[in-house]
Amino acid sequence: DALAAKMAEHLAAMVLIAGWCGLRFGELVALQRDDLAANGSTVSVAKSYTRRGGTTEIAAPKSQTAIRVVVTPPHIRDALVAHLREHVAEFLGLEPDEITPGRMTYDLRRLRLHGLIERIPNSHRYRPTPLGWQTAWFLTRAYNRFIRTGAADIADPGSTAILRRALSDLAARSGIAA
Repeated sequence: DALAAKMAEHLAAMVLIAGWCGLRFGELVALQRDDLAANGSTVSVAKSYTRRGGTTEIAAPKSQTAIRVVVTPPHIRDALVAHLREHVAEFLGLEPDEITPGRMTYDLRRLRLHGLIERIPNSHRYRPTPLGWQTAWFLTRAYNRFIRTGAADIADPGSTAILRRALSDLAARSGIAA
């Protein structure tokens, strides 16, 4: 715990998991946020980072026995949940104290019920469904084409003037302009 306190904030959870759960460096580096249970009680180890012949990869380990779920000691769970909460809150644009384990579980359940994610059997992890990938693709494209250009227009109104004129002309010709 003393070593984790001395580390950079973004590495503290990694040091706690390494020291108290006995994960190897390659397993630690391959961990993702969804490998940690929402309440910090378990860590799913299903991948490992390796470097072979000058190339690096994150893949399933050679041995099936290396795939496991590790129970975390109760005294580090709060620190792990706080770390996870901070990163999830940043992703959602919320404050860390607004994210609780119940909220994370609720959000996962909503995504699953809407068919956007599915649980990976025998693990605490989820993966996107084809509908989830399509939705992510659509939202990314919509952001890149509309929101980002709209924000650029606010910063520099002349930057999208040609696009605005072309859309106005198209709307007028099609009869949908007010």
